[in-house]
Amino acid sequence: MLTIQNLSKKYPNGYEAIKAPGLSFSIEPNEFVVLVGPSGCGKSTLLRMISGLENVTGGTIDHDGFRMDDKDPAKRKIAMVFQNYALYPHMSCYQNMMFGLKNLKVPRSEAHERIMRTAKMLDVEHLLERKPAMLSGGQRQRIAIGRAIVKKPNIFLFDEPLSNLDAQLRNHMRMEIKKLHKQLNAISIYVTHDQTEAMTLADKLVVLNKGQIEQIGSPQEVFENPKTLFVAKFIGTSPLNLLPVEHDVLSTQEGLIQAETKTLAIRSEDISFAPLQDNQPSVLLKNGRLEEQEILGSESLYHYDFNGLKVTAKGPTNMDSSISKTLYLPWNKLMQFDELGISLDTFKKPLTVPQKLSIFNAA
Repeated sequence: MLTIQNLSKKYPNGYEAIKAPGLSFSIEPNEFVVLVGPSGCGKSTLLRMISGLENVTGGTIDHDGFRMDDKDPAKRKIAMVFQNYALYPHMSCYQNMMFGLKNLKVPRSEAHERIMRTAKMLDVEHLLERKPAMLSGGQRQRIAIGRAIVKKPNIFLFDEPLSNLDAQLRNHMRMEIKKLHKQLNAISIYVTHDQTEAMTLADKLVVLNKGQIEQIGSPQEVFENPKTLFVAKFIGTSPLNLLPVEHDVLSTQEGLIQAETKTLAIRSEDISFAPLQDNQPSVLLKNGRLEEQEILGSESLYHYDFNGLKVTAKGPTNMDSSISKTLYLPWNKLMQFDELGISLDTFKKPLTVPQKLSIFNAA
């Protein structure tokens, strides 16, 4: 197990990349953890502190009960795969993979066996005599991953390794990395700002924002039950719609209901263009004006204006978008947040949900 306790980082100029009292979480054996968040949130800094490339300002990093943050990087049994591959251009791919094994003083015969076995696993045997300049981006990344694998580390660190690849190759390499992780019997920690990578790769997500942890959980848990408005906005590929609640009340057909909710939110894919089945409770947005249809393929994003309130709904591309000027927002899909952006599970006042709720009714 890898245990991070109160870890913080402050640079000499006073900038706090990871703010005190610091980050604390644990990673189970063989777990694939993805650190996700916007640029500047501290995820790469955290990865570099685990690797030893950055000194720790405060807190500790323990691996299997032994403190690791005070050890030299070479003694941490960690291998790192970088965004820019970091291959030596004057060396062949074989020599690049051999280089780290020489530093570890692995016998030459064993080193050769590790390289050939790893090259076969990654399907790069035919590339070993070439230099990096002769390879495509995807091939370079495979060699960089192979160089990490041959060292037999306890922990693999990936710093946005697929960001330089085109979309189709990125999708393919993502699945290759997931498959490799299952074979390697090691912890993997992966940094990305790409939500698709985060959701598909992770056993556990650590969502970071401004040097602090917003939420930790499985991809499904974080997506379905975001603890903050930031997480709800950041996790998910489709736009999140925000519906401000004014004057601390919800207006329903049964009157005004006092609420601590300041913002209601719903994902575009959860909005319906037709009445819900079985009379499910829903919020109605009436008399909308369609401003734009954004075609994604078989689905489209439909951008509406409800008297100044902008709402995006996802639906079939071949739908007659002129049919519906009313959108139906399922009550059980609405997320509620207070003025600080913290998720609310229930209203202060018990609420018997009427069959229809109408918060906005544009003229």
